[in-house]
Amino acid sequence: MGLLTIDMLQHSSSKTWTVWLSTELHGSEGYAETPQAFRRRLKTALESYFMLDIQVMEHQKALWVRIYIHEDTKYQANNTVYAVYYPHSPVLILTAIKAANREYIIQAFSNTLSAGELEEQMLSGHCLSSLAQLSLNKYSQGYFSHYRLGQVDINALARGEKRKRKIEEEEEVLDERITYENIKDKQRSKKILQDTFGSNEQPSLERLEYKMETNFRGGNCAPHFAKNKEPFRCRVKFEGRNVLEGIKNLGKAGYATLPLPAHLARVPSLAKNTIILGNKKSKRQ
Repeated sequence: MGLLTIDMLQHSSSKTWTVWLSTELHGSEGYAETPQAFRRRLKTALESYFMLDIQVMEHQKALWVRIYIHEDTKYQANNTVYAVYYPHSPVLILTAIKAANREYIIQAFSNTLSAGELEEQMLSGHCLSSLAQLSLNKYSQGYFSHYRLGQVDINALARGEKRKRKIEEEEEVLDERITYENIKDKQRSKKILQDTFGSNEQPSLERLEYKMETNFRGGNCAPHFAKNKEPFRCRVKFEGRNVLEGIKNLGKAGYATLPLPAHLARVPSLAKNTIILGNKKSKRQ
């Protein structure tokens, strides 16, 4: 278990992970056997095709897997695949797979999990915990994350267990000697951002990419493009340590018009960081 522990638990952020979802497992369904049973089933599904080593361990309520495929006497890093599966869920997160081995490995995981077809999602990055948070808690992001994290008293009159952590409200100390002309606008912006993102730090995504496949708008400025019926294609990419937190801070600083458009405001609940924007009739997100 040494290689698995060192490579995955301590250095998981050095790898690029991609989320895969089962088409047949939903909600609390999903594989829930022991790591030993999981290893046996996965090895059985793969050993007809490869000579391989498989390690499986349980950590933080997930099954962590390391697969190494022997093709030569020398160690080849691209023959190693890491995976994290969250029991009772349709979520499987994988590192890059060598093209020649990809079909066999995906099918082996599908058979092991009895998951039907596994579909690659447009959600990837280096922060494994953030990818898991976005895919496992897709509908409890933004302000609703306060309920998921136990930061809101559902019944304020009940004398139950105290909240583990109170929602941190930013209290600005205003100088009484200064007249703030835009105080109402700031309060409005703060409420919009609170409703959209909540007060917690956003999941860490290093990249957010938009691909536009829509008709060109703005014919008065460029009539040649407006007459062209071919889709207008372009790509916009945001990159940084935490793009979602950066977008939130742009709104806070007044550099972004609020409320944000849906394709920016809904990123956490879309659980995607590659988003295709098309015409309304064929809109895909």
